[in-house]
Amino acid sequence: RVNANKTMIKLAGKDFFHLRIRVHPYHVLRINKMLTCAGADRLQTGMRGAWGKAGGTAARISIGQVLMSIRTREDKIDAAIEAFLLSFFFNDAAPTDIDPFPLRVALPI
Repeated sequence: RVNANKTMIKLAGKDFFHLRIRVHPYHVLRINKMLTCAGADRLQTGMRGAWGKAGGTAARISIGQVLMSIRTREDKIDAAIEAFLLSFFFNDAAPTDIDPFPLRVALPI
């Protein structure tokens, strides 16, 4: 998101696009912290009551789901495609589908 926004500001201008993130991180990731010191087996209960504390959030996505969309003018479509491609260097997967009308990106899983 940050890289796509910076690239679009640089290539198209601040007032010529609208970037929308289509997925939101509602899924809570939990971690069951365990002791690693000597004698830790007497101090903790293992997997009993292992619900854990909230460690972060993540977005659950499906195959082919649209992650980001950019609304822009027709003469700025090349800048939007380049912004999408540059932004996915920082993700785990590469975009599989970039539709120019409307401009959307889908990821493989």
